[in-house]
Amino acid sequence: FMVQVDGLGCPFCAYGLEKKFKEFKGIKDVKIDIETGDFSFSYPSEKMLSMADVEKQVEKAGYTPITAKIERANGEIEESSANEMAKTSEGTVSKNIMVAGNCAMCEARITKAAGSVKGVSDVSWNKDTKIMNVSFDSGMTSLEEIDQRKESAK
Repeated sequence: FMVQVDGLGCPFCAYGLEKKFKEFKGIKDVKIDIETGDFSFSYPSEKMLSMADVEKQVEKAGYTPITAKIERANGEIEESSANEMAKTSEGTVSKNIMVAGNCAMCEARITKAAGSVKGVSDVSWNKDTKIMNVSFDSGMTSLEEIDQRKESAK
């Protein structure tokens, strides 16, 4: 399994992702490159972990999956890109974005910018984890567009 993850900024981030995936009993050979966001691991083939399971687990850890690739024991390969992952959800989706900023001014500016994107219905910021959760209509906007607006507000 190989997943590119958005939002990994430090060794603690990588530890949190690895810890969340350890909930899948039997996971091994975990490797995380913080610089690139590349995350790989092995999982017993008889347990049949799906692409959706992997994406959900990344999100539960507080990060956003960008791409994913599964090489099955029988040689079958499944791949998914950010665009395909977004298309699997219809209507309102909720995604996490890492944010930088420690003060109320940063929070107000960045949440206002993200909330101003057409299709965004809710924005919340957890100051402790520095993760902003954004709910939006995937037919009207994308996580990339929201992230760009967030970046321009810095």
